[in-house]
Amino acid sequence: MAAIVLVTAALVALLGPFTATSAAHAAKPAARKLDAWERHLRKAQIRKQVQAKLTRLAVRGNAWRDRVRPGAATGPVPPRFIGLVSDDAFWGTDADPSRQRTIAAIAGTGARMLRQSFYWSLIEPQPGRYDFSLYDGYVAAAADANMTVLPILFDPPRFRSARPASDARRGTYPPANYSDFAVFAAALVRRYGPAGAFWREHPDLPQLPIRSWQIWNEPNIPAYWRSGPNPAEYAAMLRTVAREIKTVDPGAKVVTAGLNESELGIKLVPFLKGMYRAGAKGTFDVLALHPYAPRSELVVAQINRAVRELRRNGDPARTLVSELGWATGGPSNRPLVVGEQGQASLIGRTITELARDRSRLRLDGVFYFNWRDVSAAPGSRDHWGLHTGLLREDGSPKPAMQALRDVTGAIGTR
Repeated sequence: MAAIVLVTAALVALLGPFTATSAAHAAKPAARKLDAWERHLRKAQIRKQVQAKLTRLAVRGNAWRDRVRPGAATGPVPPRFIGLVSDDAFWGTDADPSRQRTIAAIAGTGARMLRQSFYWSLIEPQPGRYDFSLYDGYVAAAADANMTVLPILFDPPRFRSARPASDARRGTYPPANYSDFAVFAAALVRRYGPAGAFWREHPDLPQLPIRSWQIWNEPNIPAYWRSGPNPAEYAAMLRTVAREIKTVDPGAKVVTAGLNESELGIKLVPFLKGMYRAGAKGTFDVLALHPYAPRSELVVAQINRAVRELRRNGDPARTLVSELGWATGGPSNRPLVVGEQGQASLIGRTITELARDRSRLRLDGVFYFNWRDVSAAPGSRDHWGLHTGLLREDGSPKPAMQALRDVTGAIGTR
């Protein structure tokens, strides 16, 4: 709208002198041919000046809003292209324990997907006894808000874990037996997948069965694979769990754990190469990525590297950004600490570029991390990942909140 106002003002300013000159010349019939030629030249000058004005406007401020429009060359952006990660949506907050209110606020950004850990340790508190009550309420609240859910199958209970009895390190160990993990995954599909028991028990809800299942989180860094990141072991786990998921729901999409470029473990491409050497091709439908980077072009570059590896292996798998975000606080020496205005700008610019290039990147969607800032747990250090929220810790919105609303509107996912 601002661009239209400025261009209109430019036209008025430019056409004013031209109108007065034309009136004067109209009274002189002998000079009509010459006058017509002058008018033609004048119009050409106006067109050039207006075009220059439009070009200057296009590179100012929030130019990202104009780069991608619904119906671009790659086709309309799917309505479920943007999602959010939010523990508030699962647990509620001290001020407001209501999931429904938080999920409604998330939906108000234009996001239509939620990504949430389905903690095995919470669902199977005792061997062979499943308690779905906590997740039933969450899935119901999401469905009621027309939000789909991407579960992360994660965190085995102690009696299913490879965690040693002594000298265990802080973090998450993989399952001791991958077949047990597959049984757990199949139980979730039978409950929340197509024709699942949960949907039969709740015919009043919008029927949004879960069709995509993410197997683990960031196994290429030690914190989430405490026995030591091992692409061959992850591939073995993925193969075992995927087989059971597909047995229950042949149309389900198996999503890999989100892989990243962290310096703490094995980087993205070497880990992916190791998975393929171990026979991972065909075990997953979607490669999940966590392409954290301080600039939008570096985010795209990470996804490009992953897609090149898929192509090298003749793998038609799609990609998904299951985490992406920038911090407004935390240790200031970290490149992902960009301040509130930087965060807002990067959200708009990066999501726009990803939406524009989604066909080339094989990209099915983007989840922003995180909904709200949180404080460090007692005894732990502050770090940038606690400050990536669209909301400050007190629940007040950062400029990033409006930036996400703007970009979901601009790319047509609302």
